[in-house]
Amino acid sequence: ALAKIAAKYHERNDAIYAAYATGAYSYREIAEYYGLHLATVGRIIRG
Repeated sequence: ALAKIAAKYHERNDAIYAAYATGAYSYREIAEYYGLHLATVGRIIRG
């Protein structure tokens, strides 16, 4: 679950990138979990 990935990382952005990289989570799922806008998640993932 996202909570498990989030717990592994000290930095939120690193956790977001790792979650997306698994291929198991969409931008929307990650955005909802962290309370962020989709565009914010996209910027984090794209660097």
